[in-house]
Amino acid sequence: MTASQENPPPAEAIPSIPSNTRLHLALGFGVLVSLGWLCALYFLLWQTSPCPAGDNQSLWGRLACRTPNELGDFLAGAFAPLAFFWFVLAVLLQTLELKSQREELHATNLSGAQQAKWAKVNAKIMQEEQGLKVMEALISKVSYRLISTPIFVEFLQLDGDRKSPRRLLNVDDIKGSALLHKSGEGFIS
Repeated sequence: MTASQENPPPAEAIPSIPSNTRLHLALGFGVLVSLGWLCALYFLLWQTSPCPAGDNQSLWGRLACRTPNELGDFLAGAFAPLAFFWFVLAVLLQTLELKSQREELHATNLSGAQQAKWAKVNAKIMQEEQGLKVMEALISKVSYRLISTPIFVEFLQLDGDRKSPRRLLNVDDIKGSALLHKSGEGFIS
């Protein structure tokens, strides 16, 4: 594979005619060719020899005097090229439509792949958010238990080898930050 086959140019870089415009151009071309063919057919029919009944016959009179076999052969020969032309034109239009659908499917596939990637990222973010919510709930529960449970601090007076409690103090009574320092016989806040 060459480099140009591996990395085709982006669709924006290739100038193209919109498919509706192509369709209108193709149909217009088909109508013009058909009208041209009918004009040529009229001219050829006018140049054919007249029927033996008279020289001054109309176009329809020239067709009417033919035998059914001659009329069938004439019509088949006259309209077969026109039918083939419209068949080729229909195939070309179908090719354009299939190309357009193929491009749309390719764009849809790219979009689907991008959406799948974003869905994975979104699922990961949601999972992390769920984990954060669980952690937040646990922290809230633990902090509520810590706040609602009274904590008492016991200050001891040292009398030799014996320890005797001096005072029990509820930590909720302490406002702000308390510094415990040594003063005399025990610790005082």
